[in-house]
Amino acid sequence: MIGIRWRKVLRDLWLNRARTILIVLTIAVSVFAVGTIVASQVILQEQLPGQYAKIDPPHLLFTTSEFEPGLVDSIESIDGVAAVEARRNIQVRMKTNPNEQSWRDLYLFGIEDFDEQKVNRVWHTSGGWPPPKETLLMERGSMTYLNLREGQSIIIKTSGGKERRLTISGVAHDLYHMPAIIEGTVYAFVTDDTLRWLGEEALYNELHVRLKGDIRNADYMRMMTEKITDRIEGEDLLVYTTFRPAAGSYPLDYIANTVLLLLTMLGVLILLLGVFLIINSISALVAQQTRQIGVIKAVGGRTGQISGIYLGMVTILGLIGTLLAIPFTITATREFVRFLGDQFNYVINPEQFPYWVILVQVAAGILIPVLAALVPVLNGAKQPPAQALSEYGKNQVWSGMLTIDRILRRIKGLSRTVIFAIRNPFRKHSRLVLSLIMLSIAGGSFITVINLRASLTLTVDRMLDFWSYDYWLDLNKPTLVDRLPVVASKVPGVSQVEGWGFEMSRRVRPDGSESNPLFLFGVPADTTMLRPNVIKGRWLLPDDANAVVVGMGLLDVEPDLAVGKPITVKINGDERTLTVVGVIEMLGNQTVGYLAYMPYNTYSTYSNQENRADMAIVKTTASTLDEKKAIGTALENAFEDAGISVRSVVMTEDERMEINSSFGIIVVLLLFMVLLLSFVGGLGLTGTMSLNVIDRSREIGVIRAFGGSDQAVTRIVVIEGVVIGVISWFFSLILALPLTWLFCDMIGHSFLNMGLAYRYSFWGALLWLVLVIVLAVLSSSLPARSASRLTVREVLSYE
Repeated sequence: MIGIRWRKVLRDLWLNRARTILIVLTIAVSVFAVGTIVASQVILQEQLPGQYAKIDPPHLLFTTSEFEPGLVDSIESIDGVAAVEARRNIQVRMKTNPNEQSWRDLYLFGIEDFDEQKVNRVWHTSGGWPPPKETLLMERGSMTYLNLREGQSIIIKTSGGKERRLTISGVAHDLYHMPAIIEGTVYAFVTDDTLRWLGEEALYNELHVRLKGDIRNADYMRMMTEKITDRIEGEDLLVYTTFRPAAGSYPLDYIANTVLLLLTMLGVLILLLGVFLIINSISALVAQQTRQIGVIKAVGGRTGQISGIYLGMVTILGLIGTLLAIPFTITATREFVRFLGDQFNYVINPEQFPYWVILVQVAAGILIPVLAALVPVLNGAKQPPAQALSEYGKNQVWSGMLTIDRILRRIKGLSRTVIFAIRNPFRKHSRLVLSLIMLSIAGGSFITVINLRASLTLTVDRMLDFWSYDYWLDLNKPTLVDRLPVVASKVPGVSQVEGWGFEMSRRVRPDGSESNPLFLFGVPADTTMLRPNVIKGRWLLPDDANAVVVGMGLLDVEPDLAVGKPITVKINGDERTLTVVGVIEMLGNQTVGYLAYMPYNTYSTYSNQENRADMAIVKTTASTLDEKKAIGTALENAFEDAGISVRSVVMTEDERMEINSSFGIIVVLLLFMVLLLSFVGGLGLTGTMSLNVIDRSREIGVIRAFGGSDQAVTRIVVIEGVVIGVISWFFSLILALPLTWLFCDMIGHSFLNMGLAYRYSFWGALLWLVLVIVLAVLSSSLPARSASRLTVREVLSYE
């Protein structure tokens, strides 16, 4: 038989069903958030690096002049080398159907033996393996990005101008390269037979090397790099670049780490708001039953027994909320990690749910509510019987109400109902503070997300403003600079053309090691195609010789560099020492590389191609995206007709889309965060308004006794909620200031090695004002409905 105390607990839960549901939802949301975040972090931290390690990624990657397969055996014989894989990497142009007007870039990788890969393994997903001659395996992320299907044919154009139709015979999975959805670059894989059919020799230009020793030891890695480089150069080959991935890293780890950090922040905020909600809700329950507590104590009930009743009630509520949250947690976690896996081009197994997280949820769903409820429960249970019985129905009003009343009296035109509604929230200032904290955090986060989008747009606009041209055409062979304007001017809409030099270079450090990719451009010192924002030093001058201007991101990873310091870079395979004369605000990170600009005359001398350009930089008069695309297609055709082979055509607007795609994952996550915080904030306001209605039950009865209508009572409660919402809006505006700065700095450096340009969105602030008013009205509706249904007899005898 159920004891009397437990019968009271169950009776109270049933009689106060609305509050019971509110507390259960509060606990369920908090437990759901904690469980989903912890489980997602565990799955991502285990599966992303674990899955990447299974492809045996290279510790060193060399790009070289073309070599025979026999070089692999020579490199493998070096002491300390574990395995070597040779690849052929060529860039071609492709169309998905003959009716398309424009081409796009495609990177083709030739693999000698698909079944015996030793380093940087490419996995078989579906279709033929290895791909038959005259077919290719499309990378799975690229397949989705281009909306292609197996069996479909594509047309490719080689650097020699040959056009061939290849069939997509299957799908491969490549974890080493950046996914197409992030970078916009697409990949495919072919056999040596297909390379020969395309007119390419079955030679290789990439060496992927795995080592046996301590890859975290810089001295060991430098020694092995020098050994392998010497062996390659001993075969009369050129080493163009050497790439050494950071030990323990994987592609997109900077995005994954940012996501995990944001997940942690989300969990802390949700948990914090949940604690505030529970305190408010339990305070409401204890306030409602103050007289009952007094009666229990008057008949001999002890503080511990009374505390046990209410803490037992909280335990039941916590258990119900936890049980409600667990199935949603499992489902949400699986969908969330599946979404992130698709974005990162990983095959995440969502079925590997860490079920020990459920134990964490149970502990959090019961212990945290009990701990949060301790203060209001103990405060209520410790009251002497006389105080509990005598103070029932009375309010301990904040002393600052006199100041509020004086301010309200000076505002003309306010009705008594409105004045009553405005002053009510201030009567219990501690309760008001808790509500304002919850809504301000939700509002500040919402405005911050809008600000972040605006900051991202401003940052991208500034970067695109730096590139004042519309297109760059990467040429297959260096071409006379004077020919480029002649050919391009035949295309209507072209206003200006310049010839630039370009080399995918690397910095050679004083210890002999090399940096990550450095995009080195040789530009006319008086170019009008760039509008650089120089933050240190200066821009290039016409009489500069060995000068270079670098992006600020490079200095973050190469901290010994500075204005006036020398920098050694590889140009055409030779090491050249330049002087850093300026630093510009420009994107860059260790995955996509960094930008650097040097005088064209110096570059052409070092690269042995006087008066020749690797790129054609084009500015147009087009004002719309469609016009720009049409000019881009016409430019490529004009150059091809003139016998100038084009490797790729890049539109600056494409860079915008790629950057926005990189940030898309973070923005989606932040929006999810805002929705959860807003929901929790709304629950908190509902709890606050319910508590305020309980406190003023007798006042409501007096209003009803003097003829107050249901509409008047409802209006008072709703206006009171709106007042709280509007006050929280002002605090949200303030809170969004540091939050926006924090997120712009953190996310900008994670992605671009530079903080995003700070922008505070007026429209975001205005939108949150509208939303918080709507939220306040909705959150006050239930308490308002309850208040309007109270009869005079009920409220004057209220317990």
